[in-house]
Amino acid sequence: MAITHFGYLDFAFAELALWHHARIQARYLITKRMASLWFVGPFVYGLGHVVTDRRAGADAYADALEKLRAGEYVAILPEAGVSRSYTVRGLKTGAVRLTAEACVPVIPVSVWGAHRLLTRSHGFSVRKAWRTPVRVHGGEPIRHSEGIDVAVETEKLRAAVQEGIDRCIGDFPVIPEPGAWWQPAHLGGGAMTEEERVAADAYDLSTGRHSRG
Repeated sequence: MAITHFGYLDFAFAELALWHHARIQARYLITKRMASLWFVGPFVYGLGHVVTDRRAGADAYADALEKLRAGEYVAILPEAGVSRSYTVRGLKTGAVRLTAEACVPVIPVSVWGAHRLLTRSHGFSVRKAWRTPVRVHGGEPIRHSEGIDVAVETEKLRAAVQEGIDRCIGDFPVIPEPGAWWQPAHLGGGAMTEEERVAADAYDLSTGRHSRG
């Protein structure tokens, strides 16, 4: 499962959808820094998730590949960080490489609305969360084979999850006010434009802010 990443709870709604559909729990790729938190670590290791170090990901890749070949569902947030433009960022290639090597399909999963509950610069509140709708769209599974052009196939996957977001927005029951912070700029919202998002991400990278191991 390749899941969009606009907020910190996207993974939870994707997991709820999977559980509702097939009573299956996915194994998530979770950063080493997140897994080191005392209130997160026991669940991460106890439930068999994949812990990845962004500076040395070979072990996590091998672990995820083994789980896929064993028939488990593995979930990846391939944007590798929250997209503050609320459009899908360029994806890392791991999802395509893993599924091609394991000979399994990748399912594009788009989550819209969860970022209204909790995301960067916007904290959680009970008032906001009350009856806040969330849409989850599962796209058609995409199959890859070894020898593909990974960059081309990764861009196709990005387009598929963005198409899912567009569908979720079109079906969303809340009409945003002009300039609403949670709506993409190209739709009249107050989120960062793509150019602003790219610049903000580059600044964070250069200053070490929000660096995750």
